[in-house]
Amino acid sequence: MAECTVNSDASPQFKALREHWERNGYPHIAGDLADAFKAISQNILANKANRVQAGPVVEVYKYRHNSKDIRRGSRYGWRIIALFHKPTGIMYPIIVYPKTVWEDAGADIVAAAINEIRQILGHCISPGCDGIMANSAQQEMEGHESHIKMQCQKCGAVQWAAV
Repeated sequence: MAECTVNSDASPQFKALREHWERNGYPHIAGDLADAFKAISQNILANKANRVQAGPVVEVYKYRHNSKDIRRGSRYGWRIIALFHKPTGIMYPIIVYPKTVWEDAGADIVAAAINEIRQILGHCISPGCDGIMANSAQQEMEGHESHIKMQCQKCGAVQWAAV
């Protein structure tokens, strides 16, 4: 099946969750995730993958993986939700959680993580649009960080991104 590159550092939400679980009883998470990412990079359908969303530019997958801390198999182990960017062949993990703690990640958490990584990649986050954002103008506000006005080249939607 298709190979890909895994970039686990792009999503701020993924990094925060990984650190949270490591501090809260899962000291082997780094090794567990490294094993999972090795398998995923060789085959995007590894680790009992389930495609959650499909689109023309990105797809979202949900993976199962064993946890050395739980030791009850992948059924009770880690759940990894990742966004696959088709044009570049890069898989971006966006959410990780142990199945024994969370039954599932809420739809609002998943949607926010998807929008966050799509915005980082420069894609429009308007529903149903797969356009690319282009810099329009930079604005500095006194006492605040600078922002760039971005406009979708396809639907015309405007978004602001911190510089």
